[in-house]
Amino acid sequence: MRICFIVGAFPKMKCGVGDYTYKLAEELSKNNIDVHVITSKKAEKLDDKYMHVYNEIEEWDKSRSKENNQKIKRD
Repeated sequence: MRICFIVGAFPKMKCGVGDYTYKLAEELSKNNIDVHVITSKKAEKLDDKYMHVYNEIEEWDKSRSKENNQKIKRD
């Protein structure tokens, strides 16, 4: 199974949503679920067998939505 989270914050950024998403992704990956996280450039780049973090998004505002959608669709 593959799951993709798209979140504005992820550790090492300070944010409850990012922390919760990390814990959820971590538990899913421990169960051999292929987890992908698309997040902000400020986040820590992680990559192991089952959790892949793509810190690609520089700005989340509407004016960059087309550019961000292209980055998300790439994989």
